[in-house]
Amino acid sequence: MSKTELFGVVVFGAQKVGKTSLITQFVDGTFNNDQYNVSIGVQMYVKHGFHVDTQKDSPPVDYKIMEATDTGCFYARRDWVYRRMSVIVVAYSITDSSSFRTAKDILELARSGESKAKVYLVGLMADLEEQRVVSTAEGEELARGYGVDCWELSAADALRVSELFRDVARWLPMKDKGKEETSSSEELGVLNKIWKAIVSW
Repeated sequence: MSKTELFGVVVFGAQKVGKTSLITQFVDGTFNNDQYNVSIGVQMYVKHGFHVDTQKDSPPVDYKIMEATDTGCFYARRDWVYRRMSVIVVAYSITDSSSFRTAKDILELARSGESKAKVYLVGLMADLEEQRVVSTAEGEELARGYGVDCWELSAADALRVSELFRDVARWLPMKDKGKEETSSSEELGVLNKIWKAIVSW
């Protein structure tokens, strides 16, 4: 990449798994431990100037991130979301078995049809080991079954948060330049389409 690129990433998952905390930790390095605010519908975030490599002279990457809650929402059931997005993060909490089942439902949607998206299964709240009810092995087994990458991390401790999005950035530029430019345009079009649909719904 010779210039700043804008990548679209969608984060799906049940409520109260820490999606907002994951994104805000990445976007501005903050974590709110005082209160929980329910995310309704979709939320949009932008991260500017993230360096894929730790060297400051590496090309910066901008991310446009959409957070969407639960498979019951209409946008999570639209096939074109999965067909046209390049990266999907499916989040669950290691302290909540119900959120793990929701993640499985989303993976089923993400891997059905013609979707070629890069998918990450991400177990959040890894700092709450004493409250764990979903084992690392369970997450890895589910990920293997759907052919996706499996991560566990903590937004509270900023554990592996940057590493996750750095991996996302390394994967996207692997396409040839023509396909990369077309895909980036389509991804942003999908994000904007979803956002407009939510606002007018």
